[in-house]
Amino acid sequence: MASYSAMRHPEVIGNVLSQSGSYWFYESWTMTALENIFGDSGWLTGQFASLPKLPLRFFIEVGKLEQGLAINMVLENRRLRDTLLAKGYSVVYSEYNGGHDVLYWRNSVADGLMALIGKTETK
Repeated sequence: MASYSAMRHPEVIGNVLSQSGSYWFYESWTMTALENIFGDSGWLTGQFASLPKLPLRFFIEVGKLEQGLAINMVLENRRLRDTLLAKGYSVVYSEYNGGHDVLYWRNSVADGLMALIGKTETK
């Protein structure tokens, strides 16, 4: 939701902190669509690919265990990262050894905040 909100309103939201983002959703997704492992995925990634570059910066992380046969969140987060980098966005990307769990997120939210709004060194 952070990435989508920033895409829709970059004049208000300049930084995106994404922890275990579900970038595999696509426009006509339904629960029965999970049975189609070869179906479309990554609607939001496609939106970023088709839009002009927006004034946004990203911190994206996903757990290495967040992958299955029907849904592979690691792959989809990598696709978003690669798409954003190809468009010239500032992206900090991380994969942690864990799953879709608040216990992992609580340890890295500070890393994301520092990457996005932390002080920069002056010369």
